[in-house]
Amino acid sequence: SGRETKRVTPNYPAIAKSSNISGTVRVFAIVDENGKVWVTNSEGPTLLRKAAEDAARGWSFPPTLISGRPARLAGYLDFDFKL
Repeated sequence: SGRETKRVTPNYPAIAKSSNISGTVRVFAIVDENGKVWVTNSEGPTLLRKAAEDAARGWSFPPTLISGRPARLAGYLDFDFKL
């Protein structure tokens, strides 16, 4: 959404590169009340998932307030791997 305070780019796994694997990994993430990202699952090319999940865990967001109270948010982070 562009609200992140820290964005981490995933490292392209060497085995995926050498196997000519590319694509998009969609990571389902929960952003807690403090802005920390928790990864619950992902979908996309198997050899790319761990790199995308690790990158997502490195992201952070400002705390979100709803009616003045801290709130958790959930959504998807998409990571595109292109050769």
